[in-house]
Amino acid sequence: MQGKAMGEIVSFLESKGVEFSKLDALEFFARDASWQATKYSGKVRSMAAWEIDSQYEVDLRKNLPMATIAIGDSFILAKEDKYANLFDFIVFDNPQGGYAEHCEHFECIDLVPYLIKKQGGLVVFNINRTPFNYDKNSTWGKRRVEYYGQDASDLEAGFLLNFYKHKFSRLGMDVEFSFEQKRNEEYLSYLIFKLKPLY
Repeated sequence: MQGKAMGEIVSFLESKGVEFSKLDALEFFARDASWQATKYSGKVRSMAAWEIDSQYEVDLRKNLPMATIAIGDSFILAKEDKYANLFDFIVFDNPQGGYAEHCEHFECIDLVPYLIKKQGGLVVFNINRTPFNYDKNSTWGKRRVEYYGQDASDLEAGFLLNFYKHKFSRLGMDVEFSFEQKRNEEYLSYLIFKLKPLY
């Protein structure tokens, strides 16, 4: 079911006291927003949606009529001053392999300190636990091994949550809580992190 996992994330966060009506959200890879963004877009205070492919613009605007839409490269948009420290709910529905010069969410995570509000916020991103059609010797496979520092063909949730806790710490953020939400049983999950500044 489309968006089921995001709906479960929203319900869990609300049970933890998160007030979506006070959040300013960013959908970093919006596409047409039909899969997940509609599960929270009606709850947040404001929303930005970025998509590189203009073929999705009409449906994106239809699915997110309340959002501020930008058609362009999200990695370039993220560097614009007007978006600095603007968001406290950031969703990276990242691709599952390499794209352009990027890979999965690897470069996205480094943008979090620039995009997230100074007091912190929530970050959600896709994680490929057990990639399919995976060749360890491919460019993608080598990038994963380099990034995780170990064989990356079958990664457990405990390892991943700890790995990103340390990653965010190196970026100057402390993890208040984190959890995994599976998108399917085979390979794909969301990881969710509640972040605050270390200092």
